[in-house]
Amino acid sequence: MNTQTRPEILFTAPAGRVPSPDWAREYSHRFVAWPEIRNLKSLPWLTVVQAKAPASLMKQEVFLRVLAERAKHAPFAWRIVFLFDQGRRLKAGDFSSVLRLFPTHSVEFAQGARDGAVAVEGAWAKILKERAEDPRRDPLGQITSVVRATADLRAESGRLSANRVAETFGLSAAEVAKILGASRQAVSKTPDAQALQGGLRSFERIARLRTVLPSEDFRKWLNIPRQDLGGRTPLELVRGRKASVVADLVEDVLTGAPA
Repeated sequence: MNTQTRPEILFTAPAGRVPSPDWAREYSHRFVAWPEIRNLKSLPWLTVVQAKAPASLMKQEVFLRVLAERAKHAPFAWRIVFLFDQGRRLKAGDFSSVLRLFPTHSVEFAQGARDGAVAVEGAWAKILKERAEDPRRDPLGQITSVVRATADLRAESGRLSANRVAETFGLSAAEVAKILGASRQAVSKTPDAQALQGGLRSFERIARLRTVLPSEDFRKWLNIPRQDLGGRTPLELVRGRKASVVADLVEDVLTGAPA
């Protein structure tokens, strides 16, 4: 990762200013005392929280809740790296309180300066990958009304949710899992999992038709046989794992492209 792609990092801490680690010099970075976090509109793509140990961090519940609130408005694919001082070996239970407040996929943990540098590089690599795969980067995805029409398909994490897709399309969660080629248990446990995003994007593209159709009419449209779909209904093709064909049809409708 070269310096041109390095992000600006926001450093913060629950208890006073903490010196930034030496590796932070390679990045554009700034320290924001936690009371000032409230004044931010959102967190940036990458935030590093410095604390002595998980136990001391857990005592700062107000700090964590303020951080979690600002994170809700962060850019797509944001990450927080919780960086603890070198000390006793950390265990899974040390992180449970943090994971109750933040989306699991958006949080990284590290201990000591060296691990912190690796965690930050890894977090930024994930951000770049997710940004490149973000369906909102396509032309229709830049139109406010189109984004608004499908916003209800996304979970708080910003990812598409299989449960919300199922509700919108009048399908059961088990049907969506089958269409995605995933287990019902996996979809139920993490309906907005990264592994599901590729399959769910066609559903989002289809749901963009709600830009011009009310939700009730959209549901009817899904169940009307169409000549341009070989006499089948859009929902038949979706169930047959051909959602991308329907998505292309919707895109033609919305862009005015010839059939």
